[in-house]
Parts: sequence; structure tokens; C-alpha cells
Amino acid sequence: MKVSEPNAAEATIILRGLSAVYEQSHGVLIDDDALQAAATLSERYLSGRQLPDKAIDVLDTACARVAINLSSPPKQISALTTLSHQQEAEIRQLERELRIGLRTDTSRMTEVLVQYDETLTALDELEAAWHQQQTLVREIIALRQQLLGVAEDDAAPLPDADTVEDTQPESESEQDNTGAVPADEADREQPEETAETVSPGTAAGPAHCRTGRPA
Repeated sequence: MKVSEPNAAEATIILRGLSAVYEQSHGVLIDDDALQAAATLSERYLSGRQLPDKAIDVLDTACARVAINLSSPPKQISALTTLSHQQEAEIRQLERELRIGLRTDTSRMTEVLVQYDETLTALDELEAAWHQQQTLVREIIALRQQLLGVAEDDAAPLPDADTVEDTQPESESEQDNTGAVPADEADREQPEETAETVSPGTAAGPAHCRTGRPA
């Protein structure tokens, strides 16, 4: 039997079912916008493969990239680290030339040593700030996961078919004894849609489950 390829909307539903697995695997939190983007963009730009496989690959790659960014040093730190290594190499070369008499002027050595000290100072400050931010990000992720866990524990389970059947009145006489009201009174008791009623308008906003870094 041939199974047709799902569209982007159907692929998004599949991704919602898999999002918890990738959150646990990569240590990130995924919002619904990311799931919709993975399905829509993979359908639009990735040819040669079918949904939902290519959307799953896009989501997995995005999660991995976010996880790497959480642990990788910022570009400023990488640039200063590279600069410090270059300055160290020049200092060693100048020391070698001074030791064997190829160079007698120490002005360049003094200049490079000052620059090297400034580079190390700036590098230490950036690394301290980066480690502090890493700690805060981990705490934010842990707290959000705790909140999600509490919300899932507090959520009322959906009734199954057997439970629904058990709660149905067994006879018309039993229905009469359950406090039924006349039709005209029942119409008056129906609540109107209020701000607390979930409608297409109020449910339009996406439910956010962020990682500390935007996807």
C-alpha cells in the first residue's frame, strides 16, 4: 500500500510528538515556531527527500547547533586566544634573537610584552563573564524544565473511552434524577463566550518553551 507524503502541517504534528525526544537528547527547549519552520522550510527548499524525514533532520541539526553554541566560546574569546598565541610566538622568537645576539634593540620586545599582558587581561575578563553567563543559562534551562515537569504532572489526564461510558446515565429515569432542567432554562444557563473561553483568536499565540538561546 502506497502512503502519500504528508504536507507541512501534518509534518508539524509529527514533529510535536518528537520534540520531547530531541529536547532530552540535546539539552535544549524547542518552541512551536521552530517546529513549524522546520516543516515549512524543509518542504520549500530541500528537494530529493520527503517529509517528515527532512523536517526531522532540520530540527535535529538546529538543536545540535544550539547545544554547541551553549558550550562553544564566543568569537571574541576565540579571537583573543588566537592573538595571545601569536604574541607568545613572537615573544619567543624575539627572546631567541636577543639571546644569540641577532637583535640588540629591546623596544619591540617591550611593546609586545605590554600588548600580551593587555590581551591576557581582556581574555580573563571575557572568560569570567562567559562562564557566568553559562551558569545562568544552565540555571534557566533547569528551571524551565522543572516548570514544564510540574505543569505536566499537574495536568489532568484525558478520560478514556471506558471512563466516558461509565459516567453516562444508564436509563432515562436516571437522567430524570440528575437534576435536568427544562429546555428554556437550559438555554438561559448556557454561558456566553468570554475572555476566558479558548477561541481561535485567543489560541493563536504560540506556546513558548525557550533554551536560553533562541532557535
